[in-house]
Amino acid sequence: MTPPTWLHWPAGGSTPWAPTDLTGLQCWLDASDSATITLSGSNITLWEDKQGSNDADDAVNSSNVKITTKRPTIATAAQNGLDAINFNGSQWFDHNTARGMLKDRSCALMAVAMKFGSVSNSAFQFAWTNRDANNTPQSARFQLFHNNTNTFWVGSARLASDSLESVSTSATPPYDTNWHIHVAVLDWAADTLSYYIDGSLIGTDSYPSGGANTDNTDLGTAASTWTAIGNTRRDGGTNLPLSSGSRIGEMICAALSSGSYATSDREKLEGYVAHKWGLEGNLPNGHPYKNAAP
Repeated sequence: MTPPTWLHWPAGGSTPWAPTDLTGLQCWLDASDSATITLSGSNITLWEDKQGSNDADDAVNSSNVKITTKRPTIATAAQNGLDAINFNGSQWFDHNTARGMLKDRSCALMAVAMKFGSVSNSAFQFAWTNRDANNTPQSARFQLFHNNTNTFWVGSARLASDSLESVSTSATPPYDTNWHIHVAVLDWAADTLSYYIDGSLIGTDSYPSGGANTDNTDLGTAASTWTAIGNTRRDGGTNLPLSSGSRIGEMICAALSSGSYATSDREKLEGYVAHKWGLEGNLPNGHPYKNAAP
C-alpha cells in the first residue's frame, strides 16, 4: 500500500509517530479521515472521535433537542490535498460528549490545525469551547478575538471559581486567515498556560492556584456544562460562531492524571500536524521536526 502523500516515514523504517502515542489521549478528530465522517447530502451529521466516544454531532436548540439546520460541510482538498470541515458563519457541532474529559487531570495538551475565514466580525469566533451555563470561567478554549486589535487568543481556567487566564498574539504578528497549528498547554500542576502557534511560543500566563482540575463545573460532568466546536455554545445562544470560510482539519486533546507533558510531547505533536497538513514551513528554525515528521 502506498502511504498518503503527507506521511513521511522516519529514517530506518520505524513506525511514524501518531497521536495515539501520546499518553492520555482523550479526543482525536481528523477531518481527512472520511471513515469518521457521516454525511446527509453534503452536510455532516457526525464527526467521529478516532480515540473514543467524544464525537461531534448535530447542534442543539435551547431545549437541548438536536437540530439539523447547523450542520457544517466538507471542504474538499482544503489543505495539502486533505479534506477539512467547512463552516459558513452559522454552522457548528455539539461536542458535549467531551465535557468531563479533562476532569481530575493535571495537564492537558490541545492542538488544532485550522484557518479562520474572515476578520469582518467585531466579536469573538470560537473554534472549541467548554463552559458552565452559569457563566463561570471557561476551562479551555481556542478562540479568536478581533475587536480592535486583530489577534489569535486562547484562554483557560483551572477551576470554575478561578479567573480566566489568557494569552494572545497582540504583541506579535496579528490575526490572519492562513492555516496555522494552534497548541495550548494547560498545565494546572505547574500553574501555567502556554500558547504556541506553528511551534513558536506566543506567551504564558499563570493560574491562581495549583493542583489537578477537580471542579465538576469546569470541563466536568455538571448538567449545566456545554461543549461545542465552531461556536461558543452548543445551542448557539450567544451567536459567536466561526466566520464563513473557516476550516478545521484536525483537533487533538490529551491529558495526564498526574505530572506535566514534556516539551518533546508537544514538539512531536506539532511535527505530526505540520507535516500532515503541509505546514512544516511555518515551524521555526531549530524545531526538531521542521525537516522531517516524528
